[in-house]
Amino acid sequence: MILVFLFGTPWTPSITGYRSHNLQPITDDSSKSGPALETGGTESGTIRKIVWKGAIDIWKHYPLSGSGVETFAFSYYQFRPAEHNLVSEWDFIYNKAHNEYLNYAATTGTVGLLSYLLLIGAILFLMTKEAGIMNMESGKSRSEHSISNIQYSIFAGFVSILVTNFFGFSVVVTNLLFFLFPAMAVVIGHTTKDIQQREKLATTNSQKVLIFFVLCSMLYVLTTIGRYWYADFLYAKGKDQSEKEPLNSVRLVNWAVKLSPNEAIFHDELARLKSSLSISLLEENNASSAASLLSSAARDSDVAIALSPRNLNIKKSRANVFLLLSEIDSSYMSEVIATLEEISTLAPTDAKIFYNLGLSFGQANDSQNAIKNLQKAVELKGDFRNARFALALFYIEAGQNDRAKKELLYILEKIDPNDSLATQKLQEL
Repeated sequence: MILVFLFGTPWTPSITGYRSHNLQPITDDSSKSGPALETGGTESGTIRKIVWKGAIDIWKHYPLSGSGVETFAFSYYQFRPAEHNLVSEWDFIYNKAHNEYLNYAATTGTVGLLSYLLLIGAILFLMTKEAGIMNMESGKSRSEHSISNIQYSIFAGFVSILVTNFFGFSVVVTNLLFFLFPAMAVVIGHTTKDIQQREKLATTNSQKVLIFFVLCSMLYVLTTIGRYWYADFLYAKGKDQSEKEPLNSVRLVNWAVKLSPNEAIFHDELARLKSSLSISLLEENNASSAASLLSSAARDSDVAIALSPRNLNIKKSRANVFLLLSEIDSSYMSEVIATLEEISTLAPTDAKIFYNLGLSFGQANDSQNAIKNLQKAVELKGDFRNARFALALFYIEAGQNDRAKKELLYILEKIDPNDSLATQKLQEL
């Protein structure tokens, strides 16, 4: 309460805010920016129901062992309900099911879910046994009653994590407490006498060998983690410097790749940096260096895809890389289309994929397939303004003015009546 009074909350001002309240000008809140759920977006419960439905569909498709540990960000989009396109956060990446139990079901199947529930059941049994909840003993001393009260509190805290995980997903802190709470309950349940008896026990030679082995193993693990962290640091630094110092950013990310060669996003970022740099070199009339970087960028993109073949973000980045390279060599446009078509099979209900695919076909002068994919985008997301406007333009190009008018009127009547571009095109027709 003291901290809330001193520093305030998102809903209440701080102590300095109270003092200067009368001095604050009246402002219009309509210009606030932030997450959709904080600025009037779709209610979170509605979004959760849709994501849960997709998670259950994944579980049905992979009932025994799931789609794979920590693969929800990839598998969800193949089973993503079409109604997800109609919520405010329709184009966000969902890497969790927003329900820990459904997340386990989707990614580890029935085997993983039952294992997780068995672990929870065993912990609850252990905690209730240590706290004496299952067999209340009479005649306890005051200190023993105090210990029991602490154990009841720890038990309640653990149950609250189980409830929280039903409506969300575990993060570092909740996962840490998930194992610390039962550990604390067990330790508190041990009397001082038990601890003193254990302290008197001597360490055997086999235990010493095991301790030495564990210490050596931990040294190796910590060294590996340090190497991985440094590679990630170089990757982040190189990505941050991509616009100001493109050559140095390529060098930094290339170093990160050498330290951690199996990290797909490192190769993906290197491909993006090289393709951007090749465009710059071409503008400076350095064609030989641009061609060399161009082929190198394509190879790095191939490695990224090979390491993570179902990663939608990497595939989308690959399409962007080839789109950049198509400015140098138009033959790369076929690679853009092939990549987007591959993505559409992995995310068959993602309206934005079909929109980009339609535009790509348009750039390749294939109006028929452009219209076909834009129609699919509009079918999946009826209020997709950009897709409807692009579709109208392709209809005009194909001489189908009546269809174009229909799309433009839909934009003005049901999406944005103040859309100036749609109004202008409609007047031209």
